[in-house]
Amino acid sequence: MASSDPKTHQPPGDKTFDRLYIFFCLLLTAGAYVDAWAHNHLRIASENFFTPWHAMLYTSLFLVVTLFVRQIFVNRKRGFPWREILPCEYMASLYGIGVFLVAGASDMVWHLLFGIETDIDVYLSPTHLLLILGGIMIVSAPLRRIWYRQPNQTPWSSVASLSFVFLLLSHITGYLQPYKNPFMSSLFQNFGTIGKIAGGAQTIFFSALCVGLILSIIRQFAFPPGSLTLLFVLHAIGMAVVQDHYIFIATGLIAGSAIDLLYQMLERNIKRTNALRIFGFFAPILFFAAYTATTLVAYGTWWSIHMITGTLLLAGGTGYLMTFLVVLPSGAELPSKL
Repeated sequence: MASSDPKTHQPPGDKTFDRLYIFFCLLLTAGAYVDAWAHNHLRIASENFFTPWHAMLYTSLFLVVTLFVRQIFVNRKRGFPWREILPCEYMASLYGIGVFLVAGASDMVWHLLFGIETDIDVYLSPTHLLLILGGIMIVSAPLRRIWYRQPNQTPWSSVASLSFVFLLLSHITGYLQPYKNPFMSSLFQNFGTIGKIAGGAQTIFFSALCVGLILSIIRQFAFPPGSLTLLFVLHAIGMAVVQDHYIFIATGLIAGSAIDLLYQMLERNIKRTNALRIFGFFAPILFFAAYTATTLVAYGTWWSIHMITGTLLLAGGTGYLMTFLVVLPSGAELPSKL
């Protein structure tokens, strides 16, 4: 029998497999966004399940499945038993493929029975939610690697995986994404109070999402320089293309670079509570400051100065509160029995 990884007692990592897996996950994530773009721009995508855009999505999945089958065959040939046939981080992805396939078949039946979803219904369709769940289970394998193999620094493959998770979560929550619906811009001035309420909810949700994802890694593993910039730029490209709000790619670059710089300044002490709280507070403020600036330049705003400045503090407060999910207040302890 072939030797296993001493940390996981399962097959050791395969660099060729890992690189191909990242590339196919990129195609899978891009397929979801191309499909979203088609729904927004092409009438045919809203009338028929069998489209080139769905074909791209499911072809990407087929490539992932093919890669898994090949690796399973190789590891069986090496002598690994079925329960250890893949590295730990890929087992959940194997289940994710099953979820994705069931959701895909159900989605076709759902469309035949009830028609193609439009507007916000696209995001809340049960089959679409299951597709995203399966997709996240698939693309998050390189991210899970850092918990199983515990490297000193987060590898770039895990950074890319985190970006794919961020993109898929943002895709299915598009109605709360600032790039998709810039409620502060003059484009939404007819929304009145509803537009302000939606903008506030959007600020809370996005701050919690991006800070939460980063905090899930930040205390245990170091981000390489530039990784947070990559995270926000890839997210901005995906979201901007769907709605043709290309100016927000600049937002992703500016905000990502600023948050990256903030992290590098705090990295040496990031495991300390105060540094973590500072990062959680200022990271979303930096994002929304860049977002506000580019929105003002590109579209103008109908919000008052009170609303704009309050939104920045709302973002910081949300990020600050998210840090308490990672680190308890000083002196606090979890009860030994619940």
